[in-house]
Amino acid sequence: MGSIQQFTNESHSGQRDWNIRFSRDISNSETPQLAELLQAIGPAPPILNNEADTFSWSLTPKGNFTVQSLYEHLSGKLVWQFI
Repeated sequence: MGSIQQFTNESHSGQRDWNIRFSRDISNSETPQLAELLQAIGPAPPILNNEADTFSWSLTPKGNFTVQSLYEHLSGKLVWQFI
């Protein structure tokens, strides 16, 4: 575990790049999981600034967690809300 800053390097041009080190070599059978990790974190680290971190739930328009949104995501169904 660590902060994003601990897993990045800054180039001479000021651009940040991922610098992920593993305690051992990655085996061929682990290559798909490594590819998944790299796809999940994206090609470039987020911009670091002094602003406080915030949480955002990507499954709702306002970014707030709801049990309904999680249920819909896990079940693959649209749950209708009756008013």
